[in-house]
Amino acid sequence: MRKLILLLFFIVSGLTAFSQSKIKQFSSDSTIFFNEMEEFLRASRAEDGKLVMDEFSWTWFGGKFSENQRESVYVMANLMLNNKKKAFPDFSNYIKTISLFVNSKYQTETSFFSWQAILEKLIKGETQSKSSSAKKQFVDYLQACNALFEENALFKSPSNTWKANNSNYKFGFDSIPTIEFDALTLTCYSKGDSAIIFNTKGKFYPTEQIWYGEGGKITWERAGFPADSVFATINSTYQINVKSPSFEINEVTFYDYYYFDQALDGSLSEKY
Repeated sequence: MRKLILLLFFIVSGLTAFSQSKIKQFSSDSTIFFNEMEEFLRASRAEDGKLVMDEFSWTWFGGKFSENQRESVYVMANLMLNNKKKAFPDFSNYIKTISLFVNSKYQTETSFFSWQAILEKLIKGETQSKSSSAKKQFVDYLQACNALFEENALFKSPSNTWKANNSNYKFGFDSIPTIEFDALTLTCYSKGDSAIIFNTKGKFYPTEQIWYGEGGKITWERAGFPADSVFATINSTYQINVKSPSFEINEVTFYDYYYFDQALDGSLSEKY
């Protein structure tokens, strides 16, 4: 029985690989490309592939992509194919993410090409991350951008979510991908509670899941204290691992007009 199960496994795996390998290059005709991509995804996971492409069809055939953006997608899809990226999660995440991108009223054609250029660097391994492989960075970057385009979320998990209050960001590359905010309010939601950093700025490194911020203000209105009476200002740069809801900031000035006549310098720690 065990030999039979193993035999069936290798047969199914072989058929799937054969089905995917039939596509050697994606067409630059929009309709043919769509059909080839659907065939490619459904060869791996039939129902999921159909669902992904059914949703994508509204964007692909709905006038959301410029001709230059389409050409860029053809090039990226073939680069991914040549680098043996998987139908799931690589291609499926890519299709979902570009659909969210072009449907965003905040993103431009120029930012689309900047974003695509970063993906190309990840595929070619042109990064200097010490914490993860280029393959993992590619997956992490697409997943992070997916959450960002859909919900303004820098990070989202069952235990906590970090969100920006706006979509005014720029894509960059500083040996690894960056997403830079000139101004935002950053909020962490966890366990029915929230922590908010107002009027801050900084860079998010999505493949490292680290936020490097500068300046800002923290209040405790959720605990019943008025924002103009009890608060802390951030006097330095700070770093947050967004996988955790907890964070520490080394240099802050604390104001409590109920109990202290003068401001107090110190550090701040938020723990959940």
